[in-house]
Amino acid sequence: MIGHLFYISAFFGRWNFSWLRLATILPISIYSTWISREIVHSLIEKGEHNLIIPVICYVTVISLMGWAAFMTGNAAAIIGGVLFMMSDSILSWNKFIADVAFSGPLIMLTYYAAQFCIANSISRKPSFHVTKGLKSERPSQ
Repeated sequence: MIGHLFYISAFFGRWNFSWLRLATILPISIYSTWISREIVHSLIEKGEHNLIIPVICYVTVISLMGWAAFMTGNAAAIIGGVLFMMSDSILSWNKFIADVAFSGPLIMLTYYAAQFCIANSISRKPSFHVTKGLKSERPSQ
């Protein structure tokens, strides 16, 4: 979770405002609320009440990191943020709710792809390109 906090700080340092990107907080919040409720219900059923607050905190931080990635306007950061949310969603669903088929490879694939994309987002010229609509509106430096 400390790493996510550093990513949030870095992403907010590269804030590139757009109303459309700001609006992504809505679907991220809806998804985060849904998965949090599912996990909390599972924890309650299993009697693991001591994990409820840590899980809610973690989902909040990972969701904020995903949204902060969108706010950079950087395609690699956005893809990395979404992949990180996917990785942690698969991990938490598999751990707390039900087995996910091929969870090990899915978690590792999305996790390392997320790390690659986020690391790639700090370079001035990403080693891959995404459609023009996702590129940052900030002029190249």
